[in-house]
Amino acid sequence: MRPRRAYKLASLGRPALLEAVAEGMGLLVEHVGALERAAERLRSEETPRGVEAITAIADEEAGKFLILLDVARCAYLDAAKKRDQLKRCADHIAKGIYARVADIRPADFSELVRYVDLLRRSYYLDGPNDVDWLFRNEIMAEREERLYVDYVETDEIPVGRGRVGRRVIARRNARFTRASGGGRGLARLPARARYALARERRVDPCDAGAPTRRRRQCRPERWRRATHHAELDVSPS
Repeated sequence: MRPRRAYKLASLGRPALLEAVAEGMGLLVEHVGALERAAERLRSEETPRGVEAITAIADEEAGKFLILLDVARCAYLDAAKKRDQLKRCADHIAKGIYARVADIRPADFSELVRYVDLLRRSYYLDGPNDVDWLFRNEIMAEREERLYVDYVETDEIPVGRGRVGRRVIARRNARFTRASGGGRGLARLPARARYALARERRVDPCDAGAPTRRRRQCRPERWRRATHHAELDVSPS
């Protein structure tokens, strides 16, 4: 079994493609529903870390549903366009963008495009003056904070004044970070996007792929249902 092969659906004819996409969307609805019920049960037990971890996965799977919805919308386009869209099913940033965009109410399409463009950036500036500190992609950073304990480096920049005037001293600290137990969550993110960003080359985060190699075809591709574990199966009896 070889995972993350959704892009191969692009080679199917239109009826077969739509049938396969519909099957995948149905499985995603079932999976996200089970995760949300599990998160609700943990929320009642006051276990915020479990809630954050499950919600992070559920948000990504919901974003994957919207990606497949756009695949159905572009079913009449050429195979290359459909393949590019299907590859987003395996991209954390792309799924996070879809999930966040579903929570905002843009005034017009151009505002939506600007918001998405901000979420795609590898790095951005923020702080009291909107340009004080450099941060990495917000979607990836928040995802890892919600799921993992990690060892990170931070740059603290105290400002002092000497004989030659103002001087800036950067002090680098390294420490472990605790997995988030009370992150902001997608539903609590502000709709207003930040506009002061680091200048960088625009790169589509969904275009980067792993090097391909020759593989022997063993069996037809199909959707794989998410494994049902006892702790996540909270459907009413």
